[in-house]
Amino acid sequence: MCAAIDLSRGAAAIALMIDNARALITTISIFCLHFVFHYFLIRFVMESENKYKTGGGNSCSVHGCSNNRKKITLWKKSMCELHGEMHDHCPCLIPYRLHVMPSKELIRLEWIKSLNRKDLPKNVYVCSEHFIDGKPTDRNPSPKLKMGYENKTTPGRRKILKHQLSVKKRKLETGDSDSDMEITELDTTLESEPGASTPYEKLPEAICSFNVIEASSTVSTQYLESDFLPQKDHTYGKEWTDFQTKSSQTNIVLTEEKEFKVNLTEQLCLLLKT
Repeated sequence: MCAAIDLSRGAAAIALMIDNARALITTISIFCLHFVFHYFLIRFVMESENKYKTGGGNSCSVHGCSNNRKKITLWKKSMCELHGEMHDHCPCLIPYRLHVMPSKELIRLEWIKSLNRKDLPKNVYVCSEHFIDGKPTDRNPSPKLKMGYENKTTPGRRKILKHQLSVKKRKLETGDSDSDMEITELDTTLESEPGASTPYEKLPEAICSFNVIEASSTVSTQYLESDFLPQKDHTYGKEWTDFQTKSSQTNIVLTEEKEFKVNLTEQLCLLLKT
C-alpha cells in the first residue's frame, strides 16, 4: 500500500517537472522570438535610413544628396504657412522631383559618368536640383549640378622645345707608343638652324699635340713642320702654319746671331794673341 502511494507521488512529481520544463521552454522560445524580431526590425530601420542617405531605393543617387520620396511625402502632408492649408493642395511648387534613369544606352552612360559612383543602386533616381533645366531635356539630358565631387582638371603639360645638342666624343686609339704626347680629336656636331643663335652653342674644340725633338748643344732647337700641323685640316690650321713659320724664322735669326758671336769671339782672341 505504501509502495503504491510512493509511486503515485513520484509520478506526480515527474509530471510537475515536465510541466515546468515545458513552461520554461515556452518562455525561452518567446524571448528568443522577441529578440530576433527586434533585431531584424532595428536592422531594417537602419538599412532604410542608410538607403536614403546613400542614394538607394527611391532617393537621389547623387553622392551626398539626401533628397528622397519620403521627404516629398512628408512635405505634402505638412501645413503651408503662406496659404494656411496642406502643401498637397496649396499652389506652392514642389521642392524637387525625382527622375529615373532613362533606358537609352547613350544617355545612361552619360548619367553613370556624371554620377561617378561604383555602388549604383538597382533603380537610379536623380532629383531635379542636379539638372541645368530642372529636369532631363534634349539639350541637357544628364545631371551636372551639385554632383558631390569636384571635377579635378589637370592642366595639360606645355611642351617646351629645347635645343638639344648632341656632342659625340670619340677617343682615337694611341698611334705611336714612343711619342711624347697623344693626339686626341674632338668632333663636335652642332644641330641648329641656319642663321639662328643657339644658347648652348659652343665653338669646335681640338686638342693637338706635337713632338719636340731636342737638338745638339751646338745647334738651336728646331721644329719639324709635321709637328705643328694637325692631322686634319681644321679652320684654324692656317694659324698653326703661321705660328710654325714665325718660330722657324726666329730660330734661324737666333742661330745666325750665335754664329756671329762665336766668329767675333774667335777674331778677338786671334787679335789678342798677335
